[in-house]
Amino acid sequence: MLAAVLRTLGPDHSFTLDARHQLAHQMAALGDHAAAEAEHRDVLAARARLLGPDHRLTLATRSCLAEEIADRGDHAAAEAEYRQVLATRLRVLGPDHPYTLDSRYRMADEMAARGDHAAAEAEYCEVLAAELRTLGPDDPSTLATRHQIAHQMAARGDHAAAEAEFRVVLTAELRTLGPDDPSTLASRHCLASALAERGDHAAAETEYRELLAAQARVLGSEDPSTLATRSDIADACRSTGRLGEAISMYQSVLADCEQVLGPGHPLTEDIRAAAADALAQVGGLPGGSDYFEKGGANPQPSDP
Repeated sequence: MLAAVLRTLGPDHSFTLDARHQLAHQMAALGDHAAAEAEHRDVLAARARLLGPDHRLTLATRSCLAEEIADRGDHAAAEAEYRQVLATRLRVLGPDHPYTLDSRYRMADEMAARGDHAAAEAEYCEVLAAELRTLGPDDPSTLATRHQIAHQMAARGDHAAAEAEFRVVLTAELRTLGPDDPSTLASRHCLASALAERGDHAAAETEYRELLAAQARVLGSEDPSTLATRSDIADACRSTGRLGEAISMYQSVLADCEQVLGPGHPLTEDIRAAAADALAQVGGLPGGSDYFEKGGANPQPSDP
């Protein structure tokens, strides 16, 4: 199709460039990100020459190019492309336009991906301020941005601030989406993790148990997320000194993981290692670590 369009309309016709833009998206969908990036670069050069650097189609193409660069792992280069798009959209559209906010959010994503969590948090906060003005506190986009801010707080070690932010998000999602929505489940998991990171394992366990009940209803008992939460609860039991209960839970979820996911699945291996460590901690089984490493899921520990 593209060859026919090129012959009939020429390389600079808007239909030709649209076709090449779509071709780049198809290349990306097939996993050929290098080819997609090259195609986007050609379209960008043509649109910048024909339409100017500030045209909406030029900016859309540059944003797509940044996405392809990010997909191949060059987050610094992707950030630079998004920064150019953001600067233009700030000038042309203003700070509160949805396209401007999208560019700032994507630039923050790249900052976070390369480990600059303080800078990413600052940019997400700029997005949040605009979303609070234009969308309100309960809009899904506003809550998603707050979720990202909390992640940056956690990544730079401020788990108390992250916990507070996750609580705000979870409260709003419980009110607007309900307890079983995927976003609500994700926020509850993040809140529980933040509580565990700052050492409040009892409170973390409470949140994990609420999460588990919802996951069992929504996802089923054999979903990997449900199994992972059962392991998180075992971790909380272990951290609060209830080693016998923790070992029993590790054994149970390990048996289910081996059956559902297989003995070599990363989650299965992580739980096996945690169970072995817990057994070694109480001395409940001589050679317990070796037993679990060989795939055993049902040793009988002595009470701590």
